[in-house]
Amino acid sequence: METEVLDFKLALLTLLAGNLLVSTRYILTHRLPYYSGIFGPGLSLKIISVSAGYALGLLS
Repeated sequence: METEVLDFKLALLTLLAGNLLVSTRYILTHRLPYYSGIFGPGLSLKIISVSAGYALGLLS
């Protein structure tokens, strides 16, 4: 049997992808209902989009 070792680059990419999925799920299940109750659906989507963009590193 041949054993393959998980290299650093693949491990890092896997962790980053997992973080992106978990963060997106958290935003949709926890933040969206909370902010929608306070600000309404339109403004809450704008707030969450900017907030998530900064948190996930998509905006600088």
